[in-house]
Amino acid sequence: MSAQSPAVLHVVPSSPFGGVQRVAIDLVMTQRARGRDATLLGTRPEERFEAAAREAGVPAATLPHGLRDRISGLRAQAQHSDIVHLHLWAPWYPLALRGHGRIVTHLHNAPSLYHSGTSLRTLMANLSDRCILSQSAHVLSVSDWNNAKWREFGLSARIPCQTVLNGIRIPAHCWRPRKQGTVLGVASRLAERRGLEELVDAMGVLKAAGRGDIQLRIAGDGPERSALERRAAGLPITFVGHVSDMDKFWAETDLSVFTALWEPFGLRLIEPAARGIPVVAYRNGSGSDEVIDLCRGVSAVPYGDSAALVREIIDILETPSRYGRMAREGRQDCETHFSLDAMAESVDAVYARMPA
Repeated sequence: MSAQSPAVLHVVPSSPFGGVQRVAIDLVMTQRARGRDATLLGTRPEERFEAAAREAGVPAATLPHGLRDRISGLRAQAQHSDIVHLHLWAPWYPLALRGHGRIVTHLHNAPSLYHSGTSLRTLMANLSDRCILSQSAHVLSVSDWNNAKWREFGLSARIPCQTVLNGIRIPAHCWRPRKQGTVLGVASRLAERRGLEELVDAMGVLKAAGRGDIQLRIAGDGPERSALERRAAGLPITFVGHVSDMDKFWAETDLSVFTALWEPFGLRLIEPAARGIPVVAYRNGSGSDEVIDLCRGVSAVPYGDSAALVREIIDILETPSRYGRMAREGRQDCETHFSLDAMAESVDAVYARMPA
């Protein structure tokens, strides 16, 4: 990377802290390791965001709480950056970024009109989306499916959009199953449309099939936790809340499960697979199917077929040769398709094509 490479400011909402924030932090970390001047800006003070940035060795600032101060703060930071790279956005961004000619918008989520209907709030969000996108010189999307959805719901054909697969940190070693592995693990924000109700119900099917010995541990928190805990009453499910040491969580997990109705990408598929943990997933016709097709560590069944899901869980846990093959090949595929270097290389190629 040349010393003259453009300086990049990555802007991301600080909360709720989750996959998008981790991807942004890891992208900045990798770009800096490759010699680029890349910095991170959070939209408000938030300890988990700031702690994660510190742990990654990423220089990160946060904007103050007041809206006027946020607008002026982002404007000032953007003026000193060659490229502004947005990961999610807020309606006030156009005011702060007016006149900046080199904005990259990263589409981590599906369009509001796709997943939230046509309420007044959603229509206003769609107007904000269009405004931000119209100011963008280039757009990135985490999957071809997500790219197509944004084209369908307002992304102009005049604005170039390229699919860039998310990358993750791949541990130096991979975990091995314990002698009598019966622990399923899932890490997710406990919110709507994450497939967690379906997962809880699948645990009921497992129990009814005489496999009440198979436990599920769910890492994460969110607005749906109380409802999920009520739904899970009487099942071998533990809600462990926020987990700071995810390596330890995955080291205590034998297999992961993915049951979302749709996902633009599917970090929950590759995070365990990169650690040598097989995944059983619903194939749902969205961006997560693209991840499934690239990762042999994932076994997919048709969406909603809980009986097939349960059969796969039991078969993989009880067939050491299959378990070992999925663990090994899944990790290899993550190294090939979902490494941080691969993501950074794709992003840098987009920067190189932007107008000077």
